[in-house]
Amino acid sequence: MRLGRWFAGLAVVAAGGAAVPPSPALAQGELPPCPTSEEQVEIQAPQYVRSGRGYTIRAEKDLGQGIEALAITYTVAGKSTTEVVPFQDESLRIVRAAPTSGTLGLRFDWAENPGEQDACRGSDTYARIPVIGANLKAGRPGVTRFVGRYRATVADARGSESWTMRPNCDVFGCGTRVRSSGTLRGTFFPQDDGTYRLTRRVSAGFCSVTYADGRKAKWTIFASQRVSLRVTASRGGVATRFSGRETISYDVPSDPVGACKPPRTERTRVTVVRR
Repeated sequence: MRLGRWFAGLAVVAAGGAAVPPSPALAQGELPPCPTSEEQVEIQAPQYVRSGRGYTIRAEKDLGQGIEALAITYTVAGKSTTEVVPFQDESLRIVRAAPTSGTLGLRFDWAENPGEQDACRGSDTYARIPVIGANLKAGRPGVTRFVGRYRATVADARGSESWTMRPNCDVFGCGTRVRSSGTLRGTFFPQDDGTYRLTRRVSAGFCSVTYADGRKAKWTIFASQRVSLRVTASRGGVATRFSGRETISYDVPSDPVGACKPPRTERTRVTVVRR
C-alpha cells in the first residue's frame, strides 16, 4: 500500500473546531520536554489494527494547556509520514486506514504554550502495533498464545501427560481448550496477573454413612480443581514453557451433618513444555 493512501478520507472530529495552522513550535526541537507530558494529552491508540480497515485514534486535553495542534507520525515498513492536526478543543478523533501487513508505529508530538517563555514539548509513542487479518478472531493483545502439543509433568504419581491445546481465537492469547492423555479437560483462560488458569468441578466419588438406627445415606464427593500456569519461555508469541501449580480441594455439600470426611486438599507442581 502506498503511504499516501493512508490519508485519503481524513476524518477528524473536534467539536466546533476552526482550522488552525500548524504550530511552528512543533518543529522546534530546541523546546525543553514538558515535566508531565503524559498528563497533558491522553492518547487512546489501538492495540492492534485490521488489514486495510479503518482504525480510530482519540486524544483528550485540558483546554487551559495551550496546545494548538498534534503532530502524528505513522511508520510502516521503515517509512514514516507525519501530519499535523488542529487540536483546539478538548477532544479529537481521527480515523485512518490500516496498512495491509506488518506492524504500525504511531508517534504523537505537541507543543504547550508555543511562543511563550514556558513553552515545552510533549510526546507519546506506540511502536509495532500488530496488523492482523481483516476477518481473524482476535484474543487479548500482549498475551502469549497457548497452542499445539505440550508435555506436562505433574509432580505426583501421574508423572508425564500429553496436552493438546486449541485456542478459541486466531491471534494473540485467549481461552484455550485442553485435552490430555490423562483426565484433564476444560479451558485455560488468561488472567490479569499474567497467568493462564483452568478451574473445574467434578464428581470424585461417594461417601456412605450408616446411622445407629440402621438408616443409610450416600452423598457425592466433589473435587474442585484449579491449574494455574505462568509462561516462563516463549517464541514468536507462542508459549514454549510454563510452570505452575495444581490445587484440588474436596467437599460434600449435600452432607447435612458433616458425617463425611473428604480427602485433604492436594497441591502439586506442574511443568509444561511445548513438543
